[in-house]
Amino acid sequence: MKKNIETGVRKIFNNILPETKKHFELKRAQSEYRDWDSFAQMQIATEIERVFSVQLSIKEIISADSAARFIALIEKKT
Repeated sequence: MKKNIETGVRKIFNNILPETKKHFELKRAQSEYRDWDSFAQMQIATEIERVFSVQLSIKEIISADSAARFIALIEKKT
């Protein structure tokens, strides 16, 4: 299951943050991405909710500062 979650999160990041297609790391921080702003954060969260059928709180969305953090949230909720 974890591998499927990682693959799904990677696809979401690749679609929203084009720079991740060249350099994607699960633990890479939000601040290390040029295009990961608050709008991208909401796009990522919305897609994660849709794809994985989970509901994220505003606090969870704000605290998710890496792909690994989003994966941990998904695992906790599924």
